[in-house]
Amino acid sequence: MIFFRIILSWLPTVKNVFTNFITDMTEPLLGLCRRIIPINPNFPLDFSPIIAMVGLALLRSLLVMGVLALGLR
Repeated sequence: MIFFRIILSWLPTVKNVFTNFITDMTEPLLGLCRRIIPINPNFPLDFSPIIAMVGLALLRSLLVMGVLALGLR
């Protein structure tokens, strides 16, 4: 969903059910990432999707390692 949100940010603003759903589902996580690393007005690139995807990959790896460590395959 974050990937689709990135693609939507490159397109002209279109409001429909699909774009509203993607925005509503991704904004809580991306908003949290923006609070951690705010957007610099002098360099207006939003790195929150990258931070969110790296964080989710890290969380997934930790969960998989935890499950494997417990032997719950």
